[in-house]
Amino acid sequence: MKPETIELQEAAKKGVLMNVIASPEDLMPTLILHSTEDDEIHLFGLQMEDKDQMARAICQTLADRQADAYALVLEGWSTSFLDAALARNGNIKDMAPEDRFEVANILTVEKGDDSPRMSVARIDRLPNGNRRLRKWEEMKNFDGRFAITDW
Repeated sequence: MKPETIELQEAAKKGVLMNVIASPEDLMPTLILHSTEDDEIHLFGLQMEDKDQMARAICQTLADRQADAYALVLEGWSTSFLDAALARNGNIKDMAPEDRFEVANILTVEKGDDSPRMSVARIDRLPNGNRRLRKWEEMKNFDGRFAITDW
Protein backbone atom coordinates (compact mmCIF):
# COMPACT_ATOMS: atom_id res chain seq x y z
CA MET A 1 0.00 0.00 0.00
CA LYS A 2 1.08 3.52 -0.68
CA PRO A 3 2.07 5.64 2.34
CA GLU A 4 -0.96 7.89 1.75
CA THR A 5 -3.29 4.89 1.97
CA ILE A 6 -1.66 3.71 5.18
CA GLU A 7 -2.18 7.22 6.59
CA LEU A 8 -5.87 6.96 5.63
CA GLN A 9 -6.08 3.63 7.49
CA GLU A 10 -4.34 5.05 10.57
CA ALA A 11 -6.64 8.09 10.60
CA ALA A 12 -9.64 5.75 10.49
CA LYS A 13 -8.23 3.77 13.45
CA LYS A 14 -7.79 6.95 15.48
CA GLY A 15 -11.35 7.99 14.66
CA VAL A 16 -12.70 4.61 15.76
CA LEU A 17 -10.75 4.78 19.02
CA MET A 18 -12.03 8.28 19.80
CA ASN A 19 -15.63 7.30 19.05
CA VAL A 20 -15.52 4.06 21.03
CA ILE A 21 -14.12 5.89 24.06
CA ALA A 22 -16.44 8.89 23.76
CA SER A 23 -19.74 7.14 23.16
CA PRO A 24 -21.53 3.94 24.16
CA GLU A 25 -23.37 4.09 20.82
CA ASP A 26 -22.48 1.89 17.86
CA LEU A 27 -20.21 3.35 15.20
CA MET A 28 -21.95 4.75 12.14
CA PRO A 29 -20.75 3.10 8.94
CA THR A 30 -18.34 5.65 7.48
CA LEU A 31 -16.60 5.92 4.13
CA ILE A 32 -13.33 7.87 4.19
CA LEU A 33 -11.79 8.49 0.80
CA HIS A 34 -8.98 10.37 -0.87
CA SER A 35 -10.19 12.29 -3.91
CA THR A 36 -7.81 12.86 -6.81
CA GLU A 37 -10.22 15.54 -8.00
CA ASP A 38 -9.28 17.98 -5.22
CA ASP A 39 -6.52 16.06 -3.36
CA GLU A 40 -8.64 16.10 -0.19
CA ILE A 41 -9.95 13.55 2.29
CA HIS A 42 -13.76 13.24 2.41
CA LEU A 43 -15.96 11.49 4.98
CA PHE A 44 -19.44 10.12 4.31
CA GLY A 45 -21.84 8.58 6.81
CA LEU A 46 -23.66 5.58 5.36
CA GLN A 47 -27.03 5.16 7.01
CA MET A 48 -28.58 2.41 4.93
CA GLU A 49 -29.54 -1.01 6.24
CA ASP A 50 -29.41 -2.91 2.94
CA LYS A 51 -25.81 -4.07 2.38
CA ASP A 52 -26.17 -4.40 -1.39
CA GLN A 53 -27.49 -0.84 -1.53
CA MET A 54 -24.54 0.29 0.62
CA ALA A 55 -22.04 -1.42 -1.72
CA ARG A 56 -23.60 0.33 -4.73
CA ALA A 57 -23.54 3.69 -2.93
CA ILE A 58 -19.87 3.21 -2.04
CA CYS A 59 -18.94 2.35 -5.61
CA GLN A 60 -20.86 5.33 -6.98
CA THR A 61 -19.31 7.73 -4.45
CA LEU A 62 -15.80 6.47 -5.23
CA ALA A 63 -16.38 7.06 -8.95
CA ASP A 64 -18.06 10.45 -8.49
CA ARG A 65 -15.27 11.73 -6.22
CA GLN A 66 -12.50 10.23 -8.38
CA ALA A 67 -11.10 8.40 -5.37
CA ASP A 68 -7.82 6.55 -5.53
CA ALA A 69 -8.19 4.90 -2.10
CA TYR A 70 -10.71 4.49 0.69
CA ALA A 71 -11.21 3.19 4.19
CA LEU A 72 -14.60 1.85 5.25
CA VAL A 73 -15.42 1.79 8.96
CA LEU A 74 -18.05 -0.71 10.11
CA GLU A 75 -19.08 -2.05 13.49
CA GLY A 76 -20.53 -5.51 13.75
CA TRP A 77 -20.69 -8.78 15.61
CA SER A 78 -18.24 -11.65 15.63
CA THR A 79 -18.09 -15.04 17.31
CA SER A 80 -15.75 -17.91 18.01
CA PHE A 81 -18.62 -20.34 17.37
CA LEU A 82 -18.63 -20.45 13.57
CA ASP A 83 -20.85 -23.52 13.28
CA ALA A 84 -23.53 -21.86 15.41
CA ALA A 85 -23.32 -18.71 13.29
CA LEU A 86 -23.65 -20.72 10.07
CA ALA A 87 -26.69 -22.51 11.53
CA ARG A 88 -28.27 -19.03 11.86
CA ASN A 89 -27.34 -18.08 8.28
CA GLY A 90 -24.61 -15.82 9.61
CA ASN A 91 -26.92 -13.81 11.87
CA ILE A 92 -24.46 -13.48 14.73
CA LYS A 93 -26.49 -10.72 16.37
CA ASP A 94 -29.21 -13.32 17.06
CA MET A 95 -26.81 -15.51 19.05
CA ALA A 96 -26.72 -15.52 22.85
CA PRO A 97 -24.79 -12.51 24.25
CA GLU A 98 -22.14 -14.76 25.78
CA ASP A 99 -21.47 -16.33 22.35
CA ARG A 100 -20.84 -13.09 20.44
CA PHE A 101 -18.85 -9.89 20.75
CA GLU A 102 -18.67 -6.50 19.08
CA VAL A 103 -15.92 -5.62 16.63
CA ALA A 104 -14.78 -2.55 14.74
CA ASN A 105 -13.69 -3.22 11.16
CA ILE A 106 -11.70 -0.98 8.85
CA LEU A 107 -11.44 -2.09 5.24
CA THR A 108 -8.67 -0.24 3.37
CA VAL A 109 -8.53 -0.40 -0.43
CA GLU A 110 -6.52 1.21 -3.22
CA LYS A 111 -8.07 1.49 -6.66
CA GLY A 112 -7.00 -1.41 -8.87
CA ASP A 113 -5.21 -3.25 -6.04
CA ASP A 114 -6.61 -6.75 -5.62
CA SER A 115 -5.30 -7.15 -2.05
CA PRO A 116 -7.54 -5.07 0.24
CA ARG A 117 -6.68 -5.04 3.94
CA MET A 118 -9.01 -5.50 6.87
CA SER A 119 -8.21 -4.26 10.37
CA VAL A 120 -10.36 -5.75 13.14
CA ALA A 121 -10.47 -4.81 16.83
CA ARG A 122 -12.76 -6.26 19.46
CA ILE A 123 -14.90 -3.80 21.44
CA ASP A 124 -15.52 -4.63 25.09
CA ARG A 125 -18.54 -3.27 26.96
CA LEU A 126 -17.50 -2.38 30.49
CA PRO A 127 -19.82 -2.73 33.53
CA ASN A 128 -20.17 1.07 33.75
CA GLY A 129 -21.51 1.21 30.16
CA ASN A 130 -18.32 2.56 28.62
CA ARG A 131 -16.55 0.74 25.83
CA ARG A 132 -12.93 -0.23 25.29
CA LEU A 133 -11.14 -1.03 22.03
CA ARG A 134 -8.69 -3.94 22.00
CA LYS A 135 -5.61 -4.25 19.80
CA TRP A 136 -6.06 -4.17 16.03
CA GLU A 137 -5.50 -7.40 14.10
CA GLU A 138 -4.52 -7.10 10.44
CA MET A 139 -5.69 -9.29 7.56
CA LYS A 140 -4.32 -9.02 4.03
CA ASN A 141 -6.06 -9.98 0.80
CA PHE A 142 -9.51 -9.54 2.31
CA ASP A 143 -12.43 -10.39 0.05
CA GLY A 144 -16.05 -9.44 0.53
CA ARG A 145 -18.90 -7.38 -0.80
CA PHE A 146 -17.36 -4.09 0.35
CA ALA A 147 -13.85 -4.87 -0.96
CA ILE A 148 -14.43 -2.87 -4.13
CA THR A 149 -11.18 -2.50 -6.09
CA ASP A 150 -12.43 -1.10 -9.41
CA TRP A 151 -14.76 1.85 -9.77
